[in-house]
Amino acid sequence: MLLHCAHARYVWNLTVEQHAHWRPGRSSAPGFAEQCRQLTEARRDNAWLRAGNAEVQQQALKDFAGAKAARFAYGFGEPTWRRKHVHEGFRVIGTDRIPEVGPDGSPKLNTKTGRQVMGRSVVVQKLNRRWARVKVPGCGWVRFRLTRAGLPVAKTFRVTFRNYQWHIAFAVIPEPVEAPGTDSIVGIDRGVTITAALSDGQKLNCPRLTTRERARVRKHQRRAARAPKGSDRKRDEYAKVARIKAREAARRKDWCEKTSTVLARTYGLIRFEKLHITTMTRSAKGTVGQPGTRVRQKAGLNRVILAQGWGLLRRRTQDKAPGRVEDVPAPYTSLRCSACGWIEKDSRKSQAEFVCISCGFGCNADENAAVNAAAGQGGIPRPRRAAGAGGVTAATGRSSAREPQPIRVGIPLLRRGRMSNRRGRMSKPGGCPQAAPDVSAGPHDERMTEHEQLLTQVAAKARETRPWGRPTLPEPVDAVILARAEAALGFELPPLLAELYLRTADGGFGPEYGLLPLLEGPPSDEPAAVAQYLANRESGREDPDWPWPEGVLPISHWGCGMYACVDCRSPQATVLLFEPNADDPDHAWFVDAPGLADWLRSWIDGTGWYEEENEGTDLALWADYSHRVTAAHTS
Repeated sequence: MLLHCAHARYVWNLTVEQHAHWRPGRSSAPGFAEQCRQLTEARRDNAWLRAGNAEVQQQALKDFAGAKAARFAYGFGEPTWRRKHVHEGFRVIGTDRIPEVGPDGSPKLNTKTGRQVMGRSVVVQKLNRRWARVKVPGCGWVRFRLTRAGLPVAKTFRVTFRNYQWHIAFAVIPEPVEAPGTDSIVGIDRGVTITAALSDGQKLNCPRLTTRERARVRKHQRRAARAPKGSDRKRDEYAKVARIKAREAARRKDWCEKTSTVLARTYGLIRFEKLHITTMTRSAKGTVGQPGTRVRQKAGLNRVILAQGWGLLRRRTQDKAPGRVEDVPAPYTSLRCSACGWIEKDSRKSQAEFVCISCGFGCNADENAAVNAAAGQGGIPRPRRAAGAGGVTAATGRSSAREPQPIRVGIPLLRRGRMSNRRGRMSKPGGCPQAAPDVSAGPHDERMTEHEQLLTQVAAKARETRPWGRPTLPEPVDAVILARAEAALGFELPPLLAELYLRTADGGFGPEYGLLPLLEGPPSDEPAAVAQYLANRESGREDPDWPWPEGVLPISHWGCGMYACVDCRSPQATVLLFEPNADDPDHAWFVDAPGLADWLRSWIDGTGWYEEENEGTDLALWADYSHRVTAAHTS
């Protein structure tokens, strides 16, 4: 496949050189059809080029033609040279022929001959629930890891090699996400400290490198700086840094994809601040005649801004919710009071605190800006009692520049006080933060059993924190739904787990992504716990090498196919961690906590292995896995 990359890069650079010779007055450079004819002649004369696949090389010509057309149609830059070790990749067109159909389902016919038009399709075969394979010309069948439930149906796919890892991407245009059918409006304020603050109180943060990973980056950078110039050691150290940075980029893309899906499925209208990110991240170095100041500080700010994924989140939300995403002018959204509409820079006390000097309204500064964005054009103003624009207000006694006020558009301000942030603070209807009451405190708790105290503490934290993608805490299930779930599973849930679903909520709380719902799917791509268990059991029957143990119910997912599961057959309801990236199933199961109660306490106390300060904690393998699957097979 590296040879395919070299051939595609060579053909691309030849076309760049051809178009570089064009000057005003000369004839135009050859188009795609003429270049394909020239490629045939070049393959006849060049043995190295002839050894490669003709379709891969023709697709490189087609990629260049598309890039050239995009320059004039969409304003992209001129196609440039591709370098070895930087631009490693190629595109493949499918080899299967399938009849094409029109939008109404009727056969697509050739207008001249009247014959059925046959299209291309990629040959993909599913091996098991985790792996599939695709046919690459000249390489045969190549396995790849499945990241979606179904097999891709595409005409072409692209293979790339980045940071010592091969990636495959199928050219599939997904269908837009279905709207929730409500008139809910949400405003999103994007920042550095908080990646996305929503007008309903949610605060979403893009995942970054952990403390240990940042330390590893600095260690490898120091080693690379001390290594001789051009040495293999310097190259290897920089390659290690690149792999860690690639992991951060993959996390950022995954977060943007999942967050944009949740936004599209939860809200009817989504409003972003209109940010010119390219201008905001422009270098401050200046010119030779006028050198810039604080260049290194500005470069650090640019890196932090680009690490938040602002543009990707906005673009993917627009792709999934076409016609339901709007841009709001950014000026004054962070200085305008969302309660009275007064604009004053002194109202922004700090990065996180906003207190209006006119009406005294106070809340988180990012949330205030998000509410203004949700209202459109910086919020809804209210008439002042004494002063006009630019006058002296009774609240401050100082001059205040006032922006021209927009016309009221009839969009109500979103109500406050229903959501809380992850720091254990709640907002009153007036918006002023106050300490969350300790619902577990009181004399009656002394008479409560340990079981009841744990359920009370879980309910309190469930109301105070929101996993990403869960705008509100779902309602608990009733006894009928619990009975249906247990009938579908074929066994009873542990008492503590059943009480969580009956008394706290139907999922939507807990560590990281939170508990899965019991029967109804959440507003994301993850199925409910019962559906996931049944799918895993069925997949285990199809793939005997990876059987799923009976009675092990997945209750929460960690991403990348990893699940937290409860062993419903054990007395303490042992919590297990399933990690599907292991080489064999015996090394894919770990003991997360001795019991479900211990697992919940570690989440409440912040002592779980998934916390940043506990990174690197080694979990013990689940010793009973082989016995469980063997006993189930023999029985």
